[in-house]
Amino acid sequence: MARLKRSDGSRPSLQKEETKNSQLRFYGDEFVFNTASGLFYRISPTTAFLLRMLEDGAKTADLPGLLQSRYQLSAATASHDVALFLNDLTALQLLSPAQLQSARRPS
Repeated sequence: MARLKRSDGSRPSLQKEETKNSQLRFYGDEFVFNTASGLFYRISPTTAFLLRMLEDGAKTADLPGLLQSRYQLSAATASHDVALFLNDLTALQLLSPAQLQSARRPS
């Protein structure tokens, strides 16, 4: 799974897609703009899918199942990839440690 990376390039020329009540503005499945920080990030299609799921109200604990269904992954691979994704969001201060902990608690 590709990690989130800051984009050092110029502004993307893709049409922006706004989501409801969000700090994130998607530009296709390649870039996301954080309106709170003013930073652009280059993202993978998988990261775009997970971010969109969170934007649509999915709980972090549901992400492995959603990823597994979408990409036909094993449960172990999906869980590992989501853990890396959530750690990246936490490191970028886009997800609080409390939200990360709630994702690790069994339902």
